[in-house]
Amino acid sequence: MFEQSRIDDNSIPKTNLIESGINSAPEHKSALQRPSLPQADQNLPLPDLILISEAQPANCPANPASKDYLTIINRAARRMYDPASLGQIDLVRNKFNCQIKNVGDAIKYADEAVHESGDHYNDVLPPKEATAQKEAWKGEITGIGVTLGKLPEENPTEKGPVRVESVVAGAPAEKHDLRKGDIITHVDGESLDLFTYDETVGKIRGPVDKTVTITLTRDGKPQDVTLERAPVEIANLEEKRMDGNIGYVRLYNFTQEDTVEDVKKALEKHKDADSYIIDLRNNPGGIFQNGYKLAALFLDSGTLLKTRERTDSDPSQPTYLTETYKLTDKEIVVESEDETSHDKDSYTEKREPDIINKPFIVLVNGGSASSSEIFIGAIKASKEGLIMGSKTYGKGIGQSIFTNMPGGSSLQVTAFRIFTPDGHWAGDAQKNRIGITPDMVIDNPDGATLGSADDKQLEEAKKYLHALTMKQ
Repeated sequence: MFEQSRIDDNSIPKTNLIESGINSAPEHKSALQRPSLPQADQNLPLPDLILISEAQPANCPANPASKDYLTIINRAARRMYDPASLGQIDLVRNKFNCQIKNVGDAIKYADEAVHESGDHYNDVLPPKEATAQKEAWKGEITGIGVTLGKLPEENPTEKGPVRVESVVAGAPAEKHDLRKGDIITHVDGESLDLFTYDETVGKIRGPVDKTVTITLTRDGKPQDVTLERAPVEIANLEEKRMDGNIGYVRLYNFTQEDTVEDVKKALEKHKDADSYIIDLRNNPGGIFQNGYKLAALFLDSGTLLKTRERTDSDPSQPTYLTETYKLTDKEIVVESEDETSHDKDSYTEKREPDIINKPFIVLVNGGSASSSEIFIGAIKASKEGLIMGSKTYGKGIGQSIFTNMPGGSSLQVTAFRIFTPDGHWAGDAQKNRIGITPDMVIDNPDGATLGSADDKQLEEAKKYLHALTMKQ
């Protein structure tokens, strides 16, 4: 299993530590994540938070634990893409004074406050979930050993049952005969209709040697399965050679730090293939950088994407920065412009070499989101590969994640929007789910299992590539 999340604190340079004015909190970016600020901007302390107006007198005075609550709320208010969605900041700051008695309360009520923004991607993870998130970035988790996809596949919802996409060899799930295609409807007796995808992942994970009971449906029949959690190393892709000398790589997510390197190794393993299929169906995304850096394996040059990001600023006068990511034969160049001052800057990032100069198809569907859409948008704009399948999910937003928040919690807020090279916005994953339309629209039959004989999208991709390579 995985979440759409970030990078472990210890894996980034110390220059990525951003002073909060109250305590230090490394910032990461998810799908939904963004690179760190240009080097010249690192380690600058944030202004004192006096720009947030003083709160009105409250019935209960602030106490020492309230400081922990304020650390989280002030950080959210200064980086959230739409700070107005939090409401009146001065009221929010003292809203829970009467309830906050300790750091646990501070985390709980800060989470409640950011959820009132109406954007469920704004979230405060308690210590256990924050730790599990970091483990997922490294591909090492405690759980049952499955990757999960949202349902239904073509128009997934935020809450509801999930589908088993793959089972890790030797993990508890395999030992209890969980299979690809199983539908999980309940966890420990609670219906998943009540929980978002990320909440479901959190419920299935947990301490080593502790049990979890899931209710799954197979062939229309429900059954309860109790599994003992264990450390699991999650593989994030599947690769094989297909008929017609096609190299096939299915990437389950962009969550792990070594995603691009893993795909590179898989492609090199099939370097003598005549063509390739990159399967991103039901891939919910992950680390922001992975989306565009993966594109470098397939492209020589060109614009990869554009973004508009909330910069650290007074929530009553939010400021924004636009960035354009360009691929050259040597590096990735990021050009930025402050929308208020119009100051311009640029920095560079290392790129992987373009190793694919043969025909390739990228398979997509309604479960392809966030970092998947970054990659898809770059490939579609380049016209070097063909995008095939059905319209993508529509998550053109990204989250900044601040780790080492009070009590070991972490804060995640939507901080930027993502655009394709031609300026198309895929949407906010909520009311505005626009998505990206493939070059060739192929819909799968209802109920078709990916990779099966009923998988029309995969079969059409194979036929297309076979016909193309036969002409060459």
